[in-house]
Amino acid sequence: MMLRVMLERSGAVVTTAADGEEGLARFTQHSNELDLVITDMQMPKLDGYELMRRIRATDWSGHIVALTAFAASEDEDKCRTAGCSHYLTKPIDPASFARSIAAVLAGEAV
Repeated sequence: MMLRVMLERSGAVVTTAADGEEGLARFTQHSNELDLVITDMQMPKLDGYELMRRIRATDWSGHIVALTAFAASEDEDKCRTAGCSHYLTKPIDPASFARSIAAVLAGEAV
């Protein structure tokens, strides 16, 4: 909810999901309207890794930001292999998160 509020305050239209299965359903319904997907890597029903794999299997080429508490280089490699284009670790600092998302949408490296 904190991320949703931060993004909406920045002017974003945000669609949320309670778990990975719901996230995939929302993606399927709205993929042509999305600029960005942010996924937690540890979700019930369908984790972020599998969610990213399934999104990428649709040939969607938009940005996927992996959000995780795991900060080791092998964790980032695992996320990138699954399909993320950007990788952010928790805890989230609101100011740096907003800058990171703005950079992602501008096509800059994060």
